[in-house]
Amino acid sequence: MSAEVFYDADLSMIQQRKVAVIGYGSQGHAHSLSLRDSSVDVVVGLKEGSKSRAKAEEQGLKVLTPAEASAWADVIMVLAPDTAQRQIYTESIAPNLTTGKALFFGHGLNIRFELIKPPAGVTVAMVAPKGPGHLVRRQYVDGKGVPCLVAVERDPTGDGLSALVQTGFEVLTEAGYAPEIAYFECLHELKLIVDLMYEGGISRMRYSISDTTEFGDYVSGPRVIDGRVKEEMRTILSEIRSGAFTEKLIADDDAGGPELTKYRAQGAAHPIEVTGRKLRDMMSWVDRPITETA
Repeated sequence: MSAEVFYDADLSMIQQRKVAVIGYGSQGHAHSLSLRDSSVDVVVGLKEGSKSRAKAEEQGLKVLTPAEASAWADVIMVLAPDTAQRQIYTESIAPNLTTGKALFFGHGLNIRFELIKPPAGVTVAMVAPKGPGHLVRRQYVDGKGVPCLVAVERDPTGDGLSALVQTGFEVLTEAGYAPEIAYFECLHELKLIVDLMYEGGISRMRYSISDTTEFGDYVSGPRVIDGRVKEEMRTILSEIRSGAFTEKLIADDDAGGPELTKYRAQGAAHPIEVTGRKLRDMMSWVDRPITETA
């Protein structure tokens, strides 16, 4: 298995979240202080009577109980000792772990061996600095960093965006619009809109587009993503949480993956893919993936 190496200093993703660091030992203090100094909204979760509470408070950090911190945060970083994590999780984190939150660990032991089993709908990942906490903190203060191992156990936040784009393309081409026009309207411009949302949220995007497009967003958008879609989302979430989706996935894999193979072939043969390859050949500014240049 080969490793993928990332070099990233984009803090905006974590600066928009509320982070609870559970534990204030070697790694806990380094994570908490460095997050705070990076303008991240962070609290430390420590039990009543912990000797570390006074230390964290003296260093200017807000301290809550693990349960209070877990309820407040949408990203929970568990940096307590491995042997203490199960009890902390069961008593304090699990009751406050709702769909959409992220649960991170500094070590993978409790997840790898299923000593802790987070519910579906929660992102589960490991961020493990390859250095002791004092080195992590010192490198941060010096404007540097240490390598980290990052592993994602579960990412439930993917969505049906590809299906929405394909359907929009089909509606336009079936109405007689040229495939090239449909491609630009439904797929190519998607990145431009997403970039605006990434830079300044939905309000920034709406500020930057034309009044006509903004008006259409308000009056037409809810007709596409309406109550029926929300109900289907709830149904899909229920299937994920109940294990029905996993059962279907495993059954298909055990059979050799016929459904997955079929869906892949259908996606590759969709007219939007054919049109896209032709148009990207004319876009010198677009980096071509290896699969298209090989």
